[in-house]
Amino acid sequence: MPIIYHVYSWIAFYLIFAILVFTPLNQNKIVKILFRLSQVSVIVTGVIVSLSIFEYEPATSTIKILLSIAIFGLMDMVLARKRRGEGFLLHLIGFVIVSAVVIYLGYSIS
Repeated sequence: MPIIYHVYSWIAFYLIFAILVFTPLNQNKIVKILFRLSQVSVIVTGVIVSLSIFEYEPATSTIKILLSIAIFGLMDMVLARKRRGEGFLLHLIGFVIVSAVVIYLGYSIS
């Protein structure tokens, strides 16, 4: 059952991230707060799911955890570069690629 909550947390996290990327900077103060709250939700549900899955898939689970941390970093880099007015397309492409790998790993071990 925690896997369902984890998936929904990721979906909300991705939707809020998309809102932050595609809206003007001055209109998203509350969305930034929601982004951080959804990030906490993903981390908490991820820890719960990882504790139950780590017993029988330790290698895959470890790789998924490390790549999920990379996703958080890439998201923050995209948002920081957008805020500074710099190009963020390469980081966004990296985010999409790493996200696809994490989604594949998540569904393969669940």
